[in-house]
Parts: sequence; structure tokens; C-alpha cells
Amino acid sequence: MTNRQAAKRLIYSLKTQEGVAKMADDRSVNLMLRGGRVTEGFRENLFDAANREGRSVNEFVLRSAAEKLLRSGRPISGVFDSGDVDDLLREIQL
Repeated sequence: MTNRQAAKRLIYSLKTQEGVAKMADDRSVNLMLRGGRVTEGFRENLFDAANREGRSVNEFVLRSAAEKLLRSGRPISGVFDSGDVDDLLREIQL
């Protein structure tokens, strides 16, 4: 790991910790998505990837969105429950 990568990781970690502390009381809420149309090939690959990970398509898509939010530096306390972001961070190794 280069010094720049280490610095970015440290800054990200500090931002995330600060943001998570602010959101310690995050509660679970419903998220309703509808009207999404995709190509058949995309849908097949999405279902295949979710199945390979042993996840539902909804969980797979939401975790993927959370990864993108975390990589862009947006602090979130969790995806499905407050605090479960730690597991996701370990998985994506940020």
C-alpha cells in the first residue's frame, strides 16, 4: 500500500467514524423502489451474482449501493441495521 492509499484510507476511516457517531440512532425504514426496467442479460447476471453470494436480489442490490456510498466517502451507519456497516467495510476492505 502506498502512502497516498494509506492516507486516503485513514481520512475515510475518520470521516466514517464521525458520521457513524452522528447516526448512532439510525432506525430501520422501508425503501420502496419500482418501475425499474433492465435488459434481460443484466437481470440474469444480477440474479446469478446474488445467488452465488447466497443473498436475495434485493439484499445484493442494496449492499452494492452501500458499497458505492462508502467508497465515495458518504458515512452510513448501516444498511439493514445500524452498525452492520462494519461487516460491509471488512468485506470490501476499505
